[in-house]
Amino acid sequence: MALTRRKQWTRTDRQAVSFEELAYSNMLTLNALIELLNEKGLIGKREILERVKRLQAQTQVRKKPH
Repeated sequence: MALTRRKQWTRTDRQAVSFEELAYSNMLTLNALIELLNEKGLIGKREILERVKRLQAQTQVRKKPH
């Protein structure tokens, strides 16, 4: 990464990735965050799963029919 004149980090080494690679990377990142939060006692896995289910239900309500 390179530092621009505005002192913001930008990626200069961009590489195309497949949707599957992106999804897998996101999954690993989320799993790592969940494990760390759980290990530190900040939030339990059950609470996270409940929140995911709630957000999925909200998203289903917002989807427009095809």
